[in-house]
Amino acid sequence: MNKVYKKKRLFWFNLDNFNKPGIKSFGIDEIIVAGVEFNMCDSCGYPRNLFIAVNSSGDSDFYYEKDSKDGIGQIIGEHSQMFNYIINNFLNEISELTYNMDICKILPKPPELNFINFFALGYKGKFYKKLTYKEVHCKEHPYYLPFTYIRYLLSEMRKTEILRLQNKSLKKFKQSK
Repeated sequence: MNKVYKKKRLFWFNLDNFNKPGIKSFGIDEIIVAGVEFNMCDSCGYPRNLFIAVNSSGDSDFYYEKDSKDGIGQIIGEHSQMFNYIINNFLNEISELTYNMDICKILPKPPELNFINFFALGYKGKFYKKLTYKEVHCKEHPYYLPFTYIRYLLSEMRKTEILRLQNKSLKKFKQSK
């Protein structure tokens, strides 16, 4: 795991970064931050860590390791009705599962291939759960719905990023005329 990626994931695992007046909490453990971390191979077959995190004020980030100068890629979610809907549903679902999660003081290591770590931070503790992809793809599994919301969030982030890049290219094209 490279330094920049490690720094970003540790930022999201520090509750002090999100403990703001008026922030909404979810469930009995008062969850305000949650997300997933997984590992998958890039197009060249190299394993890469990926991290998606949200908080109850509507912020969302997607970080992934890549071969570049800084070693990380990032997509930041927007504050829109669609993003807020997905984030609130994800936080609500994950807050209902803290009873089934392990309590932790530090963020666990990124999972190996074919596994996914869910994490949740609240005023009453920090939690995580390591599962296989096979488990979270089963509709009967309790983590299926939170995983589905994360997939929706990632899809929306990617759409937003594509539009942003298209607009940036269009702007450059118009300036070059």
